[in-house]
Amino acid sequence: MSPLRRLTRKHIRFIRFCVVGASGVVVNLGIFTLAHHLLKEHWNGTADAFMAANIVGIVISVFTNFLLNDYWTWGDRTKRGHGHFFARLTKFYLVSSVAGGVQLGVATLCFVHFAIHELISVLIGIAIATGINYVANNVWTFREKPKANPTTELEP
Repeated sequence: MSPLRRLTRKHIRFIRFCVVGASGVVVNLGIFTLAHHLLKEHWNGTADAFMAANIVGIVISVFTNFLLNDYWTWGDRTKRGHGHFFARLTKFYLVSSVAGGVQLGVATLCFVHFAIHELISVLIGIAIATGINYVANNVWTFREKPKANPTTELEP
């Protein structure tokens, strides 16, 4: 059996999550670079501009990641209308806020305290937050609803 045939649904889902995450990294870094360039010219503190630009990049990339994950990564799971869409979006932002906080803390620590290049600092933060993000979204945001047990019959 070829290695591709041995991939389970969980493996494929994680690979899709990582592909979506990679697109989010591009969005995050692009927005971060633009915002950091604009903010550091107008703010006295480079660390403040760095943190603000990082937050802007995170917020925008979380939204694009949600849309792609909802449609593609967890597209096989049942969706229940517009209200459920906003519930998933809210959960996704909550999970991503925790992961984003980890990303921001790690990136800031790397950049400010260890003088690691700004983009490398952001990438280190993203890498650490990825695991938190996947697990929490898989078990909470996009959790599989239990299926009715077909062997259980109702009494008349």
